[in-house]
Amino acid sequence: METTSLTDTQEHVLAQISAGFTIRAAASSAGVHRNTIAYWMHTSPDFHQAFEEAETTRALLKRSEAEERLDAAYAAIDRILANPDAPTGLTLKAALAVIDRAAAPLPHHPAPQPQPPSVATPAEPSTESPQPSHPPVPTAALHNPASATKPGRNDLCPCGSGRKYKRCCLDKVPPAAPLKPPAAA
Repeated sequence: METTSLTDTQEHVLAQISAGFTIRAAASSAGVHRNTIAYWMHTSPDFHQAFEEAETTRALLKRSEAEERLDAAYAAIDRILANPDAPTGLTLKAALAVIDRAAAPLPHHPAPQPQPPSVATPAEPSTESPQPSHPPVPTAALHNPASATKPGRNDLCPCGSGRKYKRCCLDKVPPAAPLKPPAAA
């Protein structure tokens, strides 16, 4: 973090953040407003890089502190789960904490190895179908009156693409059938 282009105040802020202080506390300690730190982030590439390094240092510090308390935390959760008189909400929160921890992704995932492309020979046509750019649109489910409510324009698209409905499948839905007038008796 020895960068000569940073001021003493900036260095002080970075040292405070590395030590575990919040941005607000680091700004107060240095005698600047927290928006000043945001300004430095946007205008000084050197400060931005040093800030990211300080944030990483702070995250590692907090993780280390949490790991030191991990055994006691699991013991407390075990006591809550084993206590039949514990409030239901507390038991549920303890159980969810264990489930969340068990479902957390592993810290390192190896990169997938590229697969060689399969080449179809004239005697053996390829059985693979091309993958669509996003999942197929469930148009019947989107506008079936018996189904759940119709998504709003700014809601996430129910097709699962992650895009807004108005930018994804709004125009792909077939128009509703016109209503027929009741037959005269």
